[in-house]
Parts: sequence; structure tokens; C-alpha cells
Amino acid sequence: MHTLELTQQGCAPYAFPLSDSPVLIGRAPSNDLVVSDDQVSWHHAAVWLENGALHVRDMGSRNGTLLNGERIRGLGRIEEGDVVSLGPTTQIRLRTSPRATPAIALLLEQIDAGVRIPLRSDRFDIGSGAQCDLRIPDAPPRAATLLVEQDGEVVLATEDSAIALHHGQVFEIAGHHLRVVSVPPTHAPTVEPEEDRYPYALRVTLNGVTGPEATLEDTSVGLVYRVDAENRAILLYMLARKLTADLDDGMDASDAGWASDDEVSVGVWGKGGPSDANNLHVLVYRLRKELQKAGFDPWFIEKRRRALRVRLRGVRVD
Repeated sequence: MHTLELTQQGCAPYAFPLSDSPVLIGRAPSNDLVVSDDQVSWHHAAVWLENGALHVRDMGSRNGTLLNGERIRGLGRIEEGDVVSLGPTTQIRLRTSPRATPAIALLLEQIDAGVRIPLRSDRFDIGSGAQCDLRIPDAPPRAATLLVEQDGEVVLATEDSAIALHHGQVFEIAGHHLRVVSVPPTHAPTVEPEEDRYPYALRVTLNGVTGPEATLEDTSVGLVYRVDAENRAILLYMLARKLTADLDDGMDASDAGWASDDEVSVGVWGKGGPSDANNLHVLVYRLRKELQKAGFDPWFIEKRRRALRVRLRGVRVD
């Protein structure tokens, strides 16, 4: 699903679903998106989808329409992560949900044993643990997790790395050779998100006893852990707030909570903070490691296409 996220200075972001029909933006009541910003023209700009690409056209506005800081002359094309400014204080961005692309039927093949197991959800655990989807007795309790995206990409996530796999690529877990293979959709179930994979509840606040705090609970076993490190707690706060806002706006839980890398980085470090994307990657990696050591599945923190979210059963933002 494609959505257009509109942000005005001092206001919460607003998400608007996109289709092939043009979306007219401006101050006039007849627009599809009516913007209460005196620096936006009566009829400012139009955006629309065409063959999967988002286009924008300035409608002769007084203050102009800028794409990544450059004024649009005629027609512009918006890519994921681009910033379109309608005057100096209103911006729009394209957001693409990972559910927007068709699901692909996939199987995990255990080459040594000559068996294939359908990947029935977007998470598949491998290890010796009782809850693993593929149990390998001589492996660690959770040796690896396969993260399945809706476009068919599969990521092999282990304690120390996350590697994108090509279909048919052989990998090894505890001496066993495995590979993911694709099959005609009529021969296997399509991949669907498993919403209750992570029975976690998160409570976050910026005003704890010593500053920002995040408390995570596994509601299935009563495990509770508090994240005190400031940047890590703020990261969870940002993602929890985004999830709460999307759910309050009526967004489907399977699509809710995605926050762009840019907005997360600004929330954690401020506008003058580090601009290197690797800083955010390192922060996410260290937080996952901390939570894994505390007994949680770290992959409830999802990272996709320059965006992040958390998958939770319950969330409270103080």
C-alpha cells in the first residue's frame, strides 16, 4: 500500500492513501488534501500514481514546490525517502508498506534430509528450542531466524548478522545445509504476517527516574526488562509513539508503525546529530543484542527499506 505522509510545522503527520486518481493539495476546500498553511497556495500541487511511480506537478503556486530542495519546473517524480516541500513549512513524503507487493510462496529445503517445509509466516525460527519452526537438536536454542518480506526477499538473521539470501542459496546451520526455494503459488501457501509472533508489551517514557526509560515485557512468560541507555530508550520511544499514532488513525496493525530512518535519527540525535546512516544501524544492532541477551527475540524490531518499526501486542507511551 502506498501512502502520502503530509507534515506541517507544529502538527502531527497525516497519512493519505494513494491511488491512480490525482490528489490535489492546497488551501481551497475543493482539494483532496486541504492544508491550513498560509504559505501554501489555494491550489498548490497535484500528486498521483502511474505504473507504480509517484509523480508531482506544481499548479503554479506562489512559493513553489521543491523536490529535495530543488524547485520543480513542470513534472517531478518522487522516490521512497524523497522530501517534497510545499512552501517553507509543509512537506510530503511517499511511504510504501512492505505489504504492498504480492506474497511469494517459499519453502525451506533441508538438503541433508531431503525435506521441504513451507514458510507459512514472515518469521521462521531454526534451532533446538521447542518453539522453533525447524528443530535441529545439535543447534543453539535459536540459531537463526528467516525474515520473509512480502516481495519474496529472505533475510537470514543470526546473533551477529543479517544477510539477504538469494533463492536457492545454500547456507549452513549447525552443520546442516539449507536453502530457500520458490515454488508456484498453487503448490504452497503464500506468506502472511504472523501478528502474534511477538507477545511483547512496551512501556516508554522520556521522563523516567534517570531520564528516558523503556520497559519491555514478554506477556507469555512474565519476563520484564528495562532499557536504561538513553539513545536506546529514545529509539524505542520513537517507534512506540509512531505505532500508537498509526493505530489511533485507524491504520491496520499489519501496516502500522513504520518510521523512516530520517525521522528516527532526528528523534534520537536531533537535527544537528550524526547524518551517517551507519549510526542508526549500529544503534539498532546494539539494542537488539541487549534485548537478545535479556531473553527476548530481537527481531521484533524490524528494519526494512530505510524504515523501522516494532511489532508488539501492547504499547503505552507516557
